[in-house]
Amino acid sequence: MTVRVDTGVQCRRLSAVLSWRTHGKGNRDEGPGESLGLFDGDWNPGEYHYPFRFMAPTMPATYHGHFVNVDHYVAVRADIPWATDPKAETDLLIVGGDRADFTTSKTGKAISPADVHKATRAIPNVAIGCGALVALVCLVVMVVAVGADVLAGGRVTEILLALVSTLPAPLFFLGGLAAMVWGAFRKMRAAHLGEPEMSLEPLQPTVGGPVTVTVALNPRKDLVLEEAWFDLVCKETATSGSGTNQTHHHHELHRERRRFEAGGTTIPAGQTTHRRDRLAIPAGLPVSFASEHNRVAWFVEAQVKVQGWPAWSITVPVTVGTVTARR
Repeated sequence: MTVRVDTGVQCRRLSAVLSWRTHGKGNRDEGPGESLGLFDGDWNPGEYHYPFRFMAPTMPATYHGHFVNVDHYVAVRADIPWATDPKAETDLLIVGGDRADFTTSKTGKAISPADVHKATRAIPNVAIGCGALVALVCLVVMVVAVGADVLAGGRVTEILLALVSTLPAPLFFLGGLAAMVWGAFRKMRAAHLGEPEMSLEPLQPTVGGPVTVTVALNPRKDLVLEEAWFDLVCKETATSGSGTNQTHHHHELHRERRRFEAGGTTIPAGQTTHRRDRLAIPAGLPVSFASEHNRVAWFVEAQVKVQGWPAWSITVPVTVGTVTARR
């Protein structure tokens, strides 16, 4: 780095910082950065040279996408008392390293298929419980409002107006009933289908490498498979704004579908059946990345359609990285 000084001045600190930050459709996220102190003292008019060196980070990789961009920058700054601090910045290219699970937020942590299955099984019970609670509370509100008007000798129109005055209680009541019905239906389907499970191997594949997807079916009653498939998906998500003004922008970078059941196969009750296929992570696509407002995510979607029931589906995230040659 070269510093050219026109007049004598004091420099409290000359520093260089290597850091990354996002830009694009979503809010800007940035890394903590690595800082070096290069000089402090007095400068006389002239030209000064300060060589410095950073170790190139292995993550995140430089990435320019549709909504999400990640770049690395070296910024230098001179802290000058009682003056505007001179500064300069340049960007540099960082090729992906050998770590796949780069995240800067808790929401970006890897999730195992077991965690997904556990959450999926709990959803119907939560829907039934929360729906029943909401419906009960709304019902009490409506009964109290109408009952009070009836006891006061109100006419039919006044009673109806009393019911309308409880809005949005009737709407929430219907919503609670709908959640209960949906949850009960999911439990009925599970009683017929059992609990299908999906597993991935490896959980952290590399770009250009394979990932094996297995779905295990263990029906409690005889079922006829109509259709089943896997989808390997890579998607950008950028979040802009905050609070009620928050907007999520999505762009699908890749989708590959593999059908593993054409239909007509009967699976007897109690017989575990596995469906397996191998998907390839195409070369040239980005690795996984997750920060607070920006994300490049890989995941596998599986869907199984059986005769007489709505399709069963599940989505399991995959953490994709690259492998660099080691010297």
